[in-house]
Amino acid sequence: MRLLPLGLLSLLLVLPDLLVCGRHLVLGVAHKTPPADLRVFVASLQAHAPNAELVLWVDPSTRDWLGNRWNDPGAGGPQVHDLDEYARSAGIAEALPLVNKRYLIYRHYLASLPAVRAPSQRVWVLISDTRDVVFQLDPFHAIVKSDSLAARGMPPPLDRNPLMVAIESDTQRIGTCRYNRYMISFCYGAEELERLSHRAISCSGTTLGTLRSMSTYLDRMAAEIVDRNKQHCNDQGLHNYLLHHDLERHLTVVPRHVENSTLCTVGYVPAEQLRMDEGGRLLNAAGRVCAIVHQFDRFPVLAAHFRSLYP
Repeated sequence: MRLLPLGLLSLLLVLPDLLVCGRHLVLGVAHKTPPADLRVFVASLQAHAPNAELVLWVDPSTRDWLGNRWNDPGAGGPQVHDLDEYARSAGIAEALPLVNKRYLIYRHYLASLPAVRAPSQRVWVLISDTRDVVFQLDPFHAIVKSDSLAARGMPPPLDRNPLMVAIESDTQRIGTCRYNRYMISFCYGAEELERLSHRAISCSGTTLGTLRSMSTYLDRMAAEIVDRNKQHCNDQGLHNYLLHHDLERHLTVVPRHVENSTLCTVGYVPAEQLRMDEGGRLLNAAGRVCAIVHQFDRFPVLAAHFRSLYP
């Protein structure tokens, strides 16, 4: 058996870390989010990804609550923007549903960032719901690096513009989920629903990529959102349509399945399949710790557990 040269072996071992190096951004909107739930989101991110920069767009009452608890972004607190003021200054239509408006806000914010000129300046971006998300590991290292290595592969090449999307449980498909079925039918019609009915459901609530891939994705979402005929479509329908339609022409979609990924959208996972390790961390079906647990509030026991960790 031929052995790899020591230098090459060393490079293969450190390459995943090099790919994830740089700036880590987490973007979210918290509009009248219950403080107990927002506390879980913010505090768990600080606990497991202390170097990540959290940027939130919030209503005035949430801004005041955050200011009383975390008032210094430089000391690990979130960078907070007034949601309505920011949207107005960015020229974003006030009438847009908030679930769609946030994508235009994220797009505007990322466009304002300075250009990335070196690997050390590389930017990874996670856009996330805030009400029902908890972090158990650093999401950037786990989802980009560890998930790839667990699948016996390398992290996705950056020149392929990777975007990591959350794939929900195989217990449901677009055509069998009442909510997703309705949104595709409402936005794109019965013919498109028939075409997509057998496809896996991707949850739009947690998506991770490089600055380039995320900007490309947000450009595509924005084009759908500002379409006059789709302004009242939910982001979930738009996201799944793009994912199963033409998004691959613009970037590399990297699916992260709840069964074997650390990006765990658990809403459709049967309750009897949910397992914890001895430390009280939720595991996926492969027995690995979930870095992100999304939709934990669908299970009262999980919700009580995670809220008790961040009182």
